[in-house]
Amino acid sequence: MNPIHNVSRAVIACALLALARPNTARAAESGFEIPLGKSKVEFFSESGKPSAASPLLISLHRNENASFAAVRDLLRENPGRFVGIKTPGGRRLMLEGRGSIDPNRIFSKAGIEADLRTFSFYSPGIADEIGKFSVALLDKVDLKSGIKVIALHNNTDGGYSLTSYQKGGSESEAAAEVNLVPSLDPDDFILVTTSHSFKALKEAGFNVVLQDNKNAPDDGSLSVYCGKAGLDYFNIEAEFGHTETQTKMLRTVYALGSRNPATPPSEAPAPVAKPIESGAVKLGDRPMNPTPPEMEELPGKRLPKPGIRILEPRKPAGQTPEAGRDRP
Repeated sequence: MNPIHNVSRAVIACALLALARPNTARAAESGFEIPLGKSKVEFFSESGKPSAASPLLISLHRNENASFAAVRDLLRENPGRFVGIKTPGGRRLMLEGRGSIDPNRIFSKAGIEADLRTFSFYSPGIADEIGKFSVALLDKVDLKSGIKVIALHNNTDGGYSLTSYQKGGSESEAAAEVNLVPSLDPDDFILVTTSHSFKALKEAGFNVVLQDNKNAPDDGSLSVYCGKAGLDYFNIEAEFGHTETQTKMLRTVYALGSRNPATPPSEAPAPVAKPIESGAVKLGDRPMNPTPPEMEELPGKRLPKPGIRILEPRKPAGQTPEAGRDRP
C-alpha cells in the first residue's frame, strides 16, 4: 500500500518538526529573462540544498508574495527550487500598450485566447507571442515527469475560496472531491491533482480540493496543465494576512511532496510533461509568428462570466496587492 495513504496528524507533526530545524545557510540565488513580444519578463530563481528530487515552488502573480519569506526560510534548510516573476507590476503581465495577460492563463492556447478576450483584447499575433513565452517558461522550470510542483497564491476574503468548488460554485466543474473543515477559513485551502495527496491532506485536517483532471475546463492554468501531464501539483491558497496558516500548509505539503511516494497505477504520470489536447501549448512547440492583423478591440469593458468576481484586496502593511479571481 502506498505509504502516503497512512499519513496521520502525528506523522505530519514529526515532519514539520524535522523541517523546523534551524539552519543559517542561504538559498542560492539566480535568475533569467524570457522575451514577451518586444519586452522581457525577469524571473528570480532560488535553490536550496542540491537534490535530484527537488520540488519546484512557483509564484506566477507578482503581487501575491505573502508566503515568500516562509518559502525562503524553507529553502535555507531543504532541497527545492523557487521561481517567480521579478519584473515590477501587479497580477497581470503588461504587453506594451497592447493589453495584458494573466500569467496563470498561458499554459494552453484556449486559456490565452479566453483571457485576452475577457480582460484585454485579442489578436492572433499577440496570442502567438504569449504562446512562445509559455513554451520558454516551461522549458526553464523543467517540468519533467515525477517532479512535485508547489504553487503559491493569495486571495481576498469573500471571493475565490474552497466553496467555489462546492456544488453550485463557479469552479464546481473542476472538482472531483472537496473536503471542507468547518473550523477553518474556506479562503485557506490546498488544491491537488492526485487522490493520494488529497487523502493525506484530508486526514491531516486541511481544507483540500481534488481537481478533476479529466473534466476540468481548460482555462490555461498551471493546475490544469499539471493535471493533464500527470504531475503531482499542489496549490497553496491563503487569504492575504493569513501568513501563519499558509506557512503551516506550505511545510506540510513540502513534507508530503518530499516523500515522493510511488504513484498509483491509475495516476501514472506521462513520460514527459506534454499535456493538453484542447489546443494546449506544449514543450517543444514553436508557434508560427504571422504578421499580426489589426487588433480586435472589445466594444466595451467586458465583465467576467457569472460567478466570478475580480476583487481589490485589502492592503496589508507593506503590500499593495491587486488580487482577483485566482484559479490555481
